[in-house]
Amino acid sequence: MSFRKLNIGSLINARDLHGLKNRNGKTIKKNSLFRSDALFKISSEDMRRLKEENNLKEIIDFRGEDEINEHTVDPSVDGVKHIYLPLNNGIRNQVTREHKEHSDNKEVEGIINFFYYLDEKADITYATEKLYRQFVSNEIGVKNLSNFLNEVLSCDGLLIYHCTDGKDRTGVATYLLLKILDFDDETIFYDYLLTNENVVEKRKRRRELFLSCGIDNEIILNSSDIIAGVRENWLKAAVDEINKRYQGVDSYIENILGFSKEKREYMQEKYLSCE
Repeated sequence: MSFRKLNIGSLINARDLHGLKNRNGKTIKKNSLFRSDALFKISSEDMRRLKEENNLKEIIDFRGEDEINEHTVDPSVDGVKHIYLPLNNGIRNQVTREHKEHSDNKEVEGIINFFYYLDEKADITYATEKLYRQFVSNEIGVKNLSNFLNEVLSCDGLLIYHCTDGKDRTGVATYLLLKILDFDDETIFYDYLLTNENVVEKRKRRRELFLSCGIDNEIILNSSDIIAGVRENWLKAAVDEINKRYQGVDSYIENILGFSKEKREYMQEKYLSCE
């Protein structure tokens, strides 16, 4: 169902949740929930069009303050509510391990440092799982995932939510949202893995950038390829953390995020359609 990808400015990983079918054959209503990569890439004109043509009412940004400072805030449009709900205390400023792979290119250097923060050999194949576990268990993540669900519940038009690449924090938030809307794991993981179809060119460009900067360490190049997209084991790690720590996803949603069965039923009534 890659037809759900949105053609908005320079966004590469934006898609409408409409089109997916839940356990009862219902789908999310059109122009109600979009997931996306960071909106700082698009113009004020695109934002205006989203408001006028799609009834955009709210934007939720999962990025941390460090990422917003590194890039910029989302374009603003009168009448569109912006809310910042970081799921951790900042990724860019984490202390990395000492290592020998460096670049004068700020972007490349930052990515390499991130790899070594996650793993002593810069292999993120499985090391990224710890980030996903943190998203669903750290204090700020739990607080803002709860806030996210309540914002979705109260929004009266199109809501767009995003992080930087629209895949990791956005993927975790989407998992919980779709579970509330009674989607099975097969469908949720299908949507999650669609990111890999959307980032083929990005992955290629990033590898070329690393090579042009003299980075030929195969582990780092492989991690660069991987981090452009997602891996099934990453999201499964978040689910595993929820199951082990909180006795299951339903218990987590109701007892930890404070999203009651009544709210769950209301959200289903509000967002699901038989079309």
